[in-house]
Amino acid sequence: IFYEEALEEDFKLEATVMITQFKGSGTAFGLYMGAFSDSDSMAEFASLGFRGSSKARAYGIKQDGTYGAFGTEFNLQANTAYRVIFSREGSSFFITASNSGKTLLDRGTGSFSTENALAEGEPLFPGFSLIGVSAEISDIKLTTSDGVLLDSSGWTGSYVPERSSWDDVSDPDLQTFSLSPDGTSV
Repeated sequence: IFYEEALEEDFKLEATVMITQFKGSGTAFGLYMGAFSDSDSMAEFASLGFRGSSKARAYGIKQDGTYGAFGTEFNLQANTAYRVIFSREGSSFFITASNSGKTLLDRGTGSFSTENALAEGEPLFPGFSLIGVSAEISDIKLTTSDGVLLDSSGWTGSYVPERSSWDDVSDPDLQTFSLSPDGTSV
């Protein structure tokens, strides 16, 4: 779930996130909130990863070009709301997380690679990636030096993203058919 256009300038993405169900137990499963170089894949990214079913910490591409978790971590509980602020400031990324007024991560930063796609001034998509979890994301606010780009405080309703299974079919066997007036195939 990404903002509709990539941003080249500094930004701040705020949201309240709550994982309601883990559909797998591996550390690849989770909710990632941050900056992504591509809206169609997680090619290069910097994020706060609510990973597995027990920990949250910075996760993304590291200085050595590998992906991994680093920095201060905190315990994660399902059905618990966390307020997260993820910001891009020049060539740095900062993460603040709190729960019930208690600060769990205070402007933590990791050794994200700030070369290539994450370099200062490169276009990035602020947003969320969900892998094998159900979650509630609310109170979303995205700001830049130009002001507020998105504020969900007045939104109502819900959104359930769905991935089309056709995206996973490499060579679909599609047939053309029509129905006659009496409902039989022709």
